[in-house]
Amino acid sequence: LAKFHLNNGAQDPTYLNEFVAAEVFQAAGIPAPRAMHARVHLNGRDLGAYVLKEGYDKRFLRDRFPSPDGNLYDGGFCTDLDTDLEKDEGKDPDDRADLAALLAACREPEPAKARAAIAAHLDVEAFLRFMALERMLGHWDGYCMNRNNYRIFVPTSGRAVFLPHGADQLLGDAKAPILDEPIGIVAVAVLRDAAWQAEYRRQIQAVLPLFTKPERL
Repeated sequence: LAKFHLNNGAQDPTYLNEFVAAEVFQAAGIPAPRAMHARVHLNGRDLGAYVLKEGYDKRFLRDRFPSPDGNLYDGGFCTDLDTDLEKDEGKDPDDRADLAALLAACREPEPAKARAAIAAHLDVEAFLRFMALERMLGHWDGYCMNRNNYRIFVPTSGRAVFLPHGADQLLGDAKAPILDEPIGIVAVAVLRDAAWQAEYRRQIQAVLPLFTKPERL
């Protein structure tokens, strides 16, 4: 790996949440970073056990998508499409026109026009599955419920795909809502469409088998 993350488990004493997220998202067809455990030594000091996660970079995109060409954005800390998201990868212009187009689509007031515009700039089916998994895992600190811990990849000749990140606080609330209105701009706009609301429920049913054998997780 040319890029990786180290998590000291301060918010996850099990050191396993990132593993669960990686397995569930990948099993559902949503690209996610691989995870493993590592013993970290720094300047001769033994810092103990960490969770080592694959980083989001060109290698990750090349391994997960038909082509790595496009823009990869970092969602930052509690920020959404209406802010200047950091671009981590991509040779396309730095004007963030791809994100601006998706934001404009989400803000289109006329329902039929909004549906067409969002579908043109977002892989809606993948996003609905992403949203279902975030919420079924109780990932309250993700995009849909907190506009945090996410990446967006916009292929040069394709539609935006949301990717999970920072999943170290999962499954903490057995009553975590999966049907309440989210706060992420894209999530709100997509669920405003009645047909996509119904598809969201179908996505929940489709990925439910991943949760019906908790001992495997």
